[in-house]
Amino acid sequence: MRASKIAVAAAVGLALITGLAWGSLLVSTGSPNGANGTGGSSFFFSSNGNLGAELATIRAALDDERRAHRDLEEEVAWLREELEIIAPYENADSYEPADAPDVSAAPSKPASPPRTRVFDEEALIASGVSEAEIERLRERFDEAEMGELYIRDRATREGWLNRPRFRKSLDKHRSTVREEFSDDDFDLMLYASHRRNRVAAQHVLRGSPGAQAGLLRGDIILSYNDERVFSPRDLQHATTTVPVGSPVSMRVQRGEQELTLYIPGGPIGTKLTRKSVQPEIP
Repeated sequence: MRASKIAVAAAVGLALITGLAWGSLLVSTGSPNGANGTGGSSFFFSSNGNLGAELATIRAALDDERRAHRDLEEEVAWLREELEIIAPYENADSYEPADAPDVSAAPSKPASPPRTRVFDEEALIASGVSEAEIERLRERFDEAEMGELYIRDRATREGWLNRPRFRKSLDKHRSTVREEFSDDDFDLMLYASHRRNRVAAQHVLRGSPGAQAGLLRGDIILSYNDERVFSPRDLQHATTTVPVGSPVSMRVQRGEQELTLYIPGGPIGTKLTRKSVQPEIP
């Protein structure tokens, strides 16, 4: 299943990140017994005594590993987001109604194509969205999904599926789709496709800018610097687009109340979690 493969890929990525950290430690300390038999580190007891050159070489190697570390962290974060998108639909084929006919003797069928996300019209009806609005959103949703299917098809044909080029192509497509939607429409689209559309503070660090601004655990962050927030990535990007220390407004929902907090630009100091919340119809 795609969800299992992505989960395994994410685990492998995390293992590689840990391996890089250990590799950096080993490069710094050398063999426990030392190549010269002194029992000390080969780093400190080099045969040619050119300590400065060895330090420069090790620093360069560590810089390369740090860059690889960051790349892997980005890849794992992307894989986790992909897993969240497809996980709710991966087990749909295992469902059978009580009166399903016996198909055990039926010939095997070819593998089904990649599953697209659902569009839950009933959820929008329950939210009070009109039929005309639902039809309009459904049409745009289908166009966006077809765009992703074309990218996957091309990547499969040309051999770059699940490679950095594939990830960048999907990200570019999704960014374009996001720009074409108003905030309210995008909120409805996320909700209708069973994706989480809110970001909440799961833990706030003591003494952090968020804590000093009055952010509490459980607060849902609706906007930052007047930009709507639908995912942790949205918030992380928003915090890097304002000068560090400059006053920024942050709108949060606390229970039934909406509050405006003022926080200095830069890291907020909170661990985030995602939620699915029924949008309010304007």
